[in-house]
Amino acid sequence: MTDENLKEFRKRLKRIEKKNRKGGGWFKPRPTIGSDGLTKVRRGAWVPWKFLFMLAGGFLAFKVFLLINLGENVYHQKLSVVDDGTAVGEIGVRLMELDQVTLRMRDVVVPIVDNIFVN
Repeated sequence: MTDENLKEFRKRLKRIEKKNRKGGGWFKPRPTIGSDGLTKVRRGAWVPWKFLFMLAGGFLAFKVFLLINLGENVYHQKLSVVDDGTAVGEIGVRLMELDQVTLRMRDVVVPIVDNIFVN
């Protein structure tokens, strides 16, 4: 192994070790006890909770602003067009149908938006 290759290899090792120290990556080691009584380290899936909550919040904000822009009657008409009986259409309607959280958020956001754009 040449000296240049060894330097590159050590640099990659240092980067991997630094990433593992910081807790990077999608998998976290999880110790388990095997049938023989010894501890084994299994790598389990790490769930990106922060990303999932931000995605759900963004989706909720999208629904609220779409509802404010279209109005409730037009919103229901658009949903009825999407509901064509296919599995994708049913999933889309279930995700986009109005729920209590969306309606409450609309009630909170409408005065704020009116205050910003009317004045």
